[in-house]
Amino acid sequence: TTLCLNFINEIIDLYTDSTDRAQILAAKARVLFSLKQFQEGIDISFEVLELCDFKLEERTDEYINKYLNSKLIPRLELSYSEIRRLEKLPKAKDSKIIFLQEVFNEMYFPCLALRKRSLEKFLMFQSVVFMLDYGKSGFVTLPLIMTASNIAKSTKSSNFIKSVEYCKLALKLAEDPSLNIFEQYALTYHYYCYSIGPFIEPLSAILKHYDLFVTSTHNFHSSIADKATALRFKTFLWLCSNISLNQISQKVENRLHATFGKYKDRDEVVAFVSLSRDILKLFAGKIQPEEVVPSRYMADFKNIENDPRSDYLIIAVAGYNCFTSFI
Repeated sequence: TTLCLNFINEIIDLYTDSTDRAQILAAKARVLFSLKQFQEGIDISFEVLELCDFKLEERTDEYINKYLNSKLIPRLELSYSEIRRLEKLPKAKDSKIIFLQEVFNEMYFPCLALRKRSLEKFLMFQSVVFMLDYGKSGFVTLPLIMTASNIAKSTKSSNFIKSVEYCKLALKLAEDPSLNIFEQYALTYHYYCYSIGPFIEPLSAILKHYDLFVTSTHNFHSSIADKATALRFKTFLWLCSNISLNQISQKVENRLHATFGKYKDRDEVVAFVSLSRDILKLFAGKIQPEEVVPSRYMADFKNIENDPRSDYLIIAVAGYNCFTSFI
């Protein structure tokens, strides 16, 4: 990945046409994101947006929130029937708009990691507004899910029904073979399961969606940290379901063995697995609460960096919160 970044830096000045330069800078941003250099990748992505004639006057939360409330949110306050009719929109033909939507999606997770909440909403809402103006594309399914999730947070009961309609629309577009983009298809179901899905469908259905559309297809679970987060999510659903603690304990034990067995020589994995087993014992009444001490496991991590997104810290948080958030 570093070699790829060096190569891009060597050739980037050869691209003077704005369209070509936007494409090569977008590739650079992807590499930076993969290296977890999120802020630098976001800065490069904004250069890409400007090359595509899309520019925010300011990047401050105050300005973005004002833009959201005055320009974007009012456009998304549609009736149930209006949301349903969006499925009939023509396909987007403007390649620049489709490219912008792709860049928005790639910026989303880094913004999530850096807790740039206003910018997250802006990227997703703007993409949906582009759909209203230019037509549907395969890159709008994730923004529709996140828009639905945000709308559902409103205290108005009618907004929850609207969020359900936005979800239905997103999943229908994800299944549309003329729009389907494999990576977006998996991402859409991933965030549907992680966000609003459990409030719409039975937890058993969400677990099936997760196994069928996410775990089996998406490379999001390629790192140890992602595997730990996935186990946390599934365990939380099991705890909320009508499943006995003994059954949950066996499911978690099976997943720990299948998922982390080959990493058993890694200190952070040993800590996560031990913590998971101990908290299951706590639920079963086999040990006392004072015997489950997070600092005991955190002390095992010899190489935690200051970066809050390091795999070590994410695994520790995922393991501990897996159960304590439920308590």
